[in-house]
Amino acid sequence: MANGVSDHYPEIWAAEFIDRLDVENKMLKHVNRSMEVAFAAGGDVVHRQRTGSVTTAAYVDGTDMSVTDVTSTDDTLTLNTQRSFLIHLEKTELRKAKNPEKIVKAYGDQGIYTLSNDIELHILSTMATEVNASNVIGTAGSPQTLNKDNVEEWLIEMGLMLDEDNIPNNERIYVVDPGTATLMKKAQILNREGSLSDEVLKSGMIGNFNGCPVVQNNNITASGGVKNIFHYHTKLFFDIAVRINPDDIEIFQLEKRFGKSIKGLTMYGSNSFHPTAGVMLKKAA
Repeated sequence: MANGVSDHYPEIWAAEFIDRLDVENKMLKHVNRSMEVAFAAGGDVVHRQRTGSVTTAAYVDGTDMSVTDVTSTDDTLTLNTQRSFLIHLEKTELRKAKNPEKIVKAYGDQGIYTLSNDIELHILSTMATEVNASNVIGTAGSPQTLNKDNVEEWLIEMGLMLDEDNIPNNERIYVVDPGTATLMKKAQILNREGSLSDEVLKSGMIGNFNGCPVVQNNNITASGGVKNIFHYHTKLFFDIAVRINPDDIEIFQLEKRFGKSIKGLTMYGSNSFHPTAGVMLKKAA
């Protein structure tokens, strides 16, 4: 009979936690959030005036000019989405950590990441539905197959579509999945001007192409064998407002439970006021 020596090796708990590998939010840094200023003063709906068109006419000496009335457009953004989390850590769970505050912070951070990730997925999915139909390359049933020999051609084609819609050249951006980013590197079309700062890397920027920053987003995932990549004007194409930032959480004590509870809430709304200021390419995953 084998000796029973397991009792001599009791289990212990390590003092430190291993961080989960979660996708960081990149998109909030690359969309227009200027309407949040109005929300800060209160209210769930903000209106913004968009200028109407102005016509010109030939001027003839000695004659009166014709007056043309102009009409502004009312752009509206509504906070219509709420996401929250509520978790509870039993006192026995907290005892597993040498410093209980560390486990509370670890789960609080995880809640923040999850809320932030919800917002990112909202941005990507909503952008895909807001792009003007004439600015979509490929279809769900017939996506484009990209490779290192044709990726440059298709990315330039996306820029051409913005040119034809009179979208300003400044503040354009490409948002691509890791596979497309790899093809750009293999084709040697991704320009890097010096070393990228930590702040730039946190934003997902991996270089420049066609005079525009290129951002790699790991949340662009396959759906039905298709991935969507984007080229758009960061100030014109997509607006979002977040009332309560994802890093706002509360730690409290449940009345009839021992331990600590953590809750977080975020409210946000988005809209695309210039659907032609963005282009989407559907690529085969």
